[in-house]
Parts: sequence; structure tokens; C-alpha cells
Amino acid sequence: MIAGMASCGSKKQETAKTAPDWVGVYAGTTPCADCSGIQTTLTLKDEDSSYVLETVYLDKLDTVFRIDGHYSWNETNNIITLGNVKEGSCSTQYLVGDATLTQLDLEGNVIEDEFAAMYVLHKVE
Repeated sequence: MIAGMASCGSKKQETAKTAPDWVGVYAGTTPCADCSGIQTTLTLKDEDSSYVLETVYLDKLDTVFRIDGHYSWNETNNIITLGNVKEGSCSTQYLVGDATLTQLDLEGNVIEDEFAAMYVLHKVE
């Protein structure tokens, strides 16, 4: 993870937000209670702090659900929170890592169950 990393010989700490490679498209298949998975694509833009979240419930619907909005950073610049998402409908927080976004639970915690690896979206662009 990038957060908290200090560059050699420098007092300035690099956070996920200041790292040059966090902007882009992330994808993965997250767990689903009543289907084989949720194909998830999250696109983050830097210039206007906007995002596009697209999800498809595999084996259920061929419909792509799309949410457009803006995100914000937490105080330590390592977690983003998506705005414009119906409260309680899905997690809105992601831990920004090295070419990954880890979906957090509804309370903002890292999910640590047998499906934990499935909550990690990987950068594709």
C-alpha cells in the first residue's frame, strides 16, 4: 500500500492521493448473495473528482447498473468515499492501494472473511 510511504531522503510523505497512478479504471468480480458474482468496474477521474461505477449481476440480469458521481478523500488520503449512492445499497468506501481498490464494508472496515480477496478491484488501464 502506498499510504504512509516516505521517499528516501525526503520529509514529504506520499499518500495514495498524491501518487501519480491511482487515476484510472478498476475491475473485478465481487461476491453476491444470490448470484455467481457482481462484475464491478469503477472509473476514477482526477480533474473533477468524478467516478463512474458500473455493476452487472452475473447469472441474473444482463443489465448494467451505472452510478455517476463525485468522490471525496478521507483525512489521511488513502480511502475514497463515493457520493450519489443510495445509503445502505452498497459499500461506498474503497481503500486505495498500489493499482488496487479494496471495497470496504458498510462501516468502512476491510472485509476479512473467506471472500476477502474478491473485494479487491485491480487497475485495468
